[in-house]
Amino acid sequence: MRPQRTVDNNRWQRFLELADAWQQHEQARHFLAALTRLEINRDTSVGDMTLAEWLTWAESRLVEGNPLNHGVEALFADIEKITSYTSFKKPIY
Repeated sequence: MRPQRTVDNNRWQRFLELADAWQQHEQARHFLAALTRLEINRDTSVGDMTLAEWLTWAESRLVEGNPLNHGVEALFADIEKITSYTSFKKPIY
């Protein structure tokens, strides 16, 4: 395979990984929304945190883990850096 074709294929693979990360994020966001709609006692402790703290923890992880939060330019800058393929499974920016 020609080198430029390989780079193009590797970049496409990274694009697909970012799409998978976004889809997983969306699934987790919907799951958290369903959890927050449940009638629960948010003061109940689970381990070293209350349910309210666990929900806040999950919400902050969602904010950090959304690949779209970095903007379209950052996503394509991430893809542009790819030359040889390695599965990153998370942004390299």
